[in-house]
Amino acid sequence: MPAIKNKNRVLWNIKRALIERRMSAKDLAQKLGTSEMYLCHIIMGRESGATYRHKIAQILGYSEEWLFQVGDVSPNISQHKIGE
Repeated sequence: MPAIKNKNRVLWNIKRALIERRMSAKDLAQKLGTSEMYLCHIIMGRESGATYRHKIAQILGYSEEWLFQVGDVSPNISQHKIGE
């Protein structure tokens, strides 16, 4: 699992996606089957969350690379939406 390059950007990306989906972190944690606290640790970069990253991306409708800022990621958000 590639390392997260910019943890602040990850936090911003996930918060933005949650707002767009009109979801709370609690809602997302429930859909993932994990605790809100563990989700918070993933978002803040304290835990890798490797087993949850793909599912978080699917639920929020963005590519995993964009949400978690791994690899060479284009800043253009429209290129990273999935399922629309």
